[in-house]
Amino acid sequence: MIERLIGPALRTAGADVLNVACGPFAVEFYLNLAACHVESFDREPRLEPLHRELTGRGLISSTSFEVADANTFKTSRQFDVVLINDLFYSRHVDFHTLLPRYAARVKPGGILYFDIQDQRAGPLWRAFRKDGAFRRYDLASVTRVLREAGFEIDAIEPALGIKGGLDGVLRRGMWRFGGLANSFVFVARKTL
Repeated sequence: MIERLIGPALRTAGADVLNVACGPFAVEFYLNLAACHVESFDREPRLEPLHRELTGRGLISSTSFEVADANTFKTSRQFDVVLINDLFYSRHVDFHTLLPRYAARVKPGGILYFDIQDQRAGPLWRAFRKDGAFRRYDLASVTRVLREAGFEIDAIEPALGIKGGLDGVLRRGMWRFGGLANSFVFVARKTL
């Protein structure tokens, strides 16, 4: 989905990208982001030697990495793209608290990309005992908060997962027959 929704923005020559809570550099590796500069951070210290190895072997380029927590990370820079993938589901992170911090890091005309879990799907996942560790949000409220922060919504799309089998069938069935998805991806452009 990242490739399809914001791939061209990530490949703009000279673009500055902030990858929030980046994990093991999958975006940097799989999307071949050589044209832009990616500043990545994650709270996991074990990612530091992995970053050194991947950059040393030329497997990812134009990236920097630091160990930091999404709740306390600070920078004065602004970015063409701020990418927040697989973070807002955590009970330890609050979208409404973090949005002002990361919205301020997006340049005017820049893109904010994130995924977030839909509260409407919560009862179903709780019935399967798969929702205890997650935080969910009202999507209308998320949309309103983005607009109030000076963003125009480019896309809101269901994220139907990458798993196959019963999990994949359940997710596709929820969407097709009930209009429900566990999570949605938002792409918002800063207008201010």
